[in-house]
Amino acid sequence: MLSRLNLKLNKVVKNFISLTCANIVGQLMMFVATVYIARYFGPSNFGIINFSNIIVSYFITLASFGLQTFGTIEIARSNDNNNLKINTILSLRLILASISYILIIILVIFIHKSMIYKLNILFYGLTVFPIAIYVDWIFNANEEMQYNSRSIIIKNLIYSLLVIISIIVLKISNIYYVALYMFIATLLSSVYLINIMKKYYNLKIKFIFDIKSYKYLIKSAWPFFFSGVFAAINSSIATLMLGFMRSDYEIGLYNSVYKIVSAFIMIVGILFTPIYPLFVKYYNDKKYDLLSKLFNNIRKYIYIMIIPLIAVSLVLNKEIIITLYGNRYLSAYKIFTILMIYVAALYIREIYGYGLSAWNLQKKYMNVVFISSTYNIISNLIFIRKWGIEGASINLLISEFINLILMYKASRIKIKFKYENYFIIKIIFNSIIMCVFIYYFKQLTSNAVILSIIGVIIYIILLFMSKTVTISELKSNLLTKEE
Repeated sequence: MLSRLNLKLNKVVKNFISLTCANIVGQLMMFVATVYIARYFGPSNFGIINFSNIIVSYFITLASFGLQTFGTIEIARSNDNNNLKINTILSLRLILASISYILIIILVIFIHKSMIYKLNILFYGLTVFPIAIYVDWIFNANEEMQYNSRSIIIKNLIYSLLVIISIIVLKISNIYYVALYMFIATLLSSVYLINIMKKYYNLKIKFIFDIKSYKYLIKSAWPFFFSGVFAAINSSIATLMLGFMRSDYEIGLYNSVYKIVSAFIMIVGILFTPIYPLFVKYYNDKKYDLLSKLFNNIRKYIYIMIIPLIAVSLVLNKEIIITLYGNRYLSAYKIFTILMIYVAALYIREIYGYGLSAWNLQKKYMNVVFISSTYNIISNLIFIRKWGIEGASINLLISEFINLILMYKASRIKIKFKYENYFIIKIIFNSIIMCVFIYYFKQLTSNAVILSIIGVIIYIILLFMSKTVTISELKSNLLTKEE
């Protein structure tokens, strides 16, 4: 007798939906808090906050040392959640976090900045400890990402509430409270995941000091570490160099836009997090047909997202800046368009970047990011000095195109897929029509939120009307049959 077939969401889609919902909610809360901070403290103080945060981000990268990525790959490959391995990684990360914070203290002693800068760096620096025990990588490897989603909401909700209440009710005047709130929120989020992990895997947390194991982990993870360092240079070196070469005001303007950029970068991370284990699995199992199909599907949806993004950044750049931050930040509208094009290039690049990592080409990835970050540092000395935040934005875009071209070439050496491009013309046409509607509605309102919602609705309708996306295609990608 034939058994009844049931349609259900496949695991990748479940994880994507879980992460997407959590991150949309979390990012909205975080972004609202960021807008409150930017408006309340003004561009100059907002610049100090972001400069301090960027300084600390390099020490966080040192404390992490790529161990979370290495741990994800190890667990995804073996399907063996070795308690000893997990505890060893956590122990090493705590040691690295301690070393990182000592280095932060030394930096604060010698850096030629005001006391408010130093206090901000010290408070932000505390986050290296809760990040060291953040175990999202274990759940990522096992494709059980609903717990990570909850931890994201916990962190962003606590941070946002602390910030908003402090600004509206307490009328705080010291900006280092913002850094302290980030530490508290990150700590509570990490503790939540640790407790879930102990219950889920029946794991007893203990500190392990094993030099031999540490050497193995560091030797295995160093390509991920340096890739992270070079990636951090590409994304944040402009803020760092603006801090030493230009004014706090310009740092604030630049980061008002980069906060929007960060939200979009977070989205691409959400997109690839549930898919990455499949990249690894299909490659290791030599299921190249499935890998090719997955690769082309993700590529199509990336283009569906980025082409209208560029179009909107051209039509609504001024409206978006004024709606979010107010007139004090209006002069940042030019770099908004530049950085949105940068986001589009980064989205395409991530397709090949994740592929290189999944196909055991971490060193290739590292070499590419090293080249672009070296360019970024050297050229910013010229671009920032001469053209300020506009120069920094253009330079970041150029460095991302370097990443894209080199990663594309490196990935094609290993595996050559036949790319599908039939949908690109349709997406461009749909994006143009969407912009025409937005331009018309601009005569009625200048609120960027309302205009963006109208644009999204129109664009989605056009996608289905033009059959760029079909219901049957969505069912095929989102659903799986189980008996």
